[in-house]
Amino acid sequence: VIFLLFPFRFLHWIPSDTTLVTVLNVGHGSANLIEFRQGRVVLIDGGAQSGPGYDCGSRIIAPYLWNRGIRKVDDIIITHDDSDHYNGIYTVLQRFKPKRLWLFYSSPAKQGFSSLVHLADSAGVQIITPAPGTIISEGNERITVLGSGSTTARQNEDDRGLVLKLSSGETSILFPGDITITRELELVNEGADLRAQVLLSPHHGSATSNSAALLKAVSPDWLVISSGDLKSSRFPAQITLDTARQLDIPVLNTAIDGTLVIAIQGDDGGYQLSRTDVQQQYWRAS
Repeated sequence: VIFLLFPFRFLHWIPSDTTLVTVLNVGHGSANLIEFRQGRVVLIDGGAQSGPGYDCGSRIIAPYLWNRGIRKVDDIIITHDDSDHYNGIYTVLQRFKPKRLWLFYSSPAKQGFSSLVHLADSAGVQIITPAPGTIISEGNERITVLGSGSTTARQNEDDRGLVLKLSSGETSILFPGDITITRELELVNEGADLRAQVLLSPHHGSATSNSAALLKAVSPDWLVISSGDLKSSRFPAQITLDTARQLDIPVLNTAIDGTLVIAIQGDDGGYQLSRTDVQQQYWRAS
């Protein structure tokens, strides 16, 4: 597998048989856009930790989609019900008319999240709670729910969320949401196929996630941290950075490197990883 780090302007000449995965710089939060080579558009999470009156959906996600020429999103997948993973989705529901909303489990209890699900239902969006296994398949590409399935029986609500793996040819990217070390070890012990070239760091690089066992099982080329809080010892935690360094896994952080794009070329053409010019403010949190 080939991987290279390029400046963001390479997007102007990407081949047509390329799947693009964008890890948006939303500050502390998570928003990940997948543009399948056959045209399907999927958003995994879409939220940010922000103050009143700030909507990352209208300020960051929607402008980026429009900049990419995207007017419609086919699927939205929300890994779990923390607001920094979904509070920008309201705008996406209203402006990009998705067909399906995939949730970690039905009957959400949190008021804000319940309101979002009600809005989607009122707009005629199909609401689906996926079982483990492939949920989206396009040719030789798929998004799969890993593990034994989400359940309300788990004590930590973050561990009830969806763990997703995008596989495109020989390239894979893992989206584990905010799962803790407990869930990480469960997945490792289950023998789930966690191997991936890119790992989106669980829980924004926190110390309660990112175990050495998980990082060894995934064995990624890159650990990508979606966080905007460089002054906090929690996000990312020093122990996470130390573990990655000990395992020789390079780290990229949206707070430093900006929005990141992985271009997966064909079924066996490897991938390219690019980062924005850090001076670009158009789709960065201000």
